[in-house]
Amino acid sequence: MALAARGTGQGRRRWLDAAAAVLLPLAAWEVLSRTVLNATLVPPPSVVAGTALEMLRSGELFVHIAISLRRIFVGFFLGSALGIGLGLAAASSRPVWDALRPLLSVCSSVPPIALIPLAMVWFGIDEPARLFLIIYLATVLMVPATVSGVRNIKPIRLRAAECLGAKRAHIYTRVMLPDALPFVLNGLRITLGFCFMVVVAAEMIGANSGIGYLIMQSRYFAVTTKMFVGILTLGVMGLGVDALFRRLVAVTLPRFATEKRTG
Repeated sequence: MALAARGTGQGRRRWLDAAAAVLLPLAAWEVLSRTVLNATLVPPPSVVAGTALEMLRSGELFVHIAISLRRIFVGFFLGSALGIGLGLAAASSRPVWDALRPLLSVCSSVPPIALIPLAMVWFGIDEPARLFLIIYLATVLMVPATVSGVRNIKPIRLRAAECLGAKRAHIYTRVMLPDALPFVLNGLRITLGFCFMVVVAAEMIGANSGIGYLIMQSRYFAVTTKMFVGILTLGVMGLGVDALFRRLVAVTLPRFATEKRTG
């Protein structure tokens, strides 16, 4: 009973801390916007919330959210799959790693936004150009995460699989990938977060919908309330997807969950 009560108290304390971390900055923002700051440039959260409700009622915000999520997830899955495949190949073959390492070092220094002109030349202003930026980012982030995971596998496990006659494909799927999974999952979580950041840049390329488009279009017409709605929506989307990702890992792969329940 005492342990249960303590766990309940700790859970309530965490909720109170989380609520305070959100409500106190919002309260400060509301007061400063109405007293010190220019409310046209920095509208108070109550006004932003009203604009968001209007956009939700009209369905406009749902459309932007759905389209941005589709772009994020398609680019994330394609880029992550490519990055994991290249990472497995690089970690198991020295020549492949020697060939990829310089290119990876160069790509790691080139942000996706710098590739917007190139993407427009290659793909025009259609959807492939926007997906290209997200796929590029996901691939660049997932290769080193996968390589690190595979290189942390104990060599004795690989030798044991080879001695038992396991084929190369089975070693990849039954030994290397499962043992590298903690690093891969961490890389996927980080990559997914960065995909939310790059979608704004991706939607600069001739898009007529999406959260990034909403933010940029609001800037052109100086509608700061909608601009703040887009920025805050993007943050809430990222927070929600990250929580969902952690929950899925905790349910389907509990041994690899990054956070343990206490109490």
